[in-house]
Amino acid sequence: MVQKFDVFKKAAALRKSGKTYSEISKELSVAKSTLSYWFQKTHWSKKIYEQNRKDAQEKSKEKIKLMAHANKIRWQ
Repeated sequence: MVQKFDVFKKAAALRKSGKTYSEISKELSVAKSTLSYWFQKTHWSKKIYEQNRKDAQEKSKEKIKLMAHANKIRWQ
């Protein structure tokens, strides 16, 4: 039982630092569904989720711009 609590504390620290469930899952070998259950009612996790979502959207926009530019060059 102590081991699970240690994993939870590590997961919480990683989440508070802005890590995604996927990143935490890989690092600690904990299922994303478990992480979601652990943090579903935590206000700080919801804020981190929103920030990560916004960051992912921005990265996607940049990728699309780069791909569009590469395609434009290729077709010229």
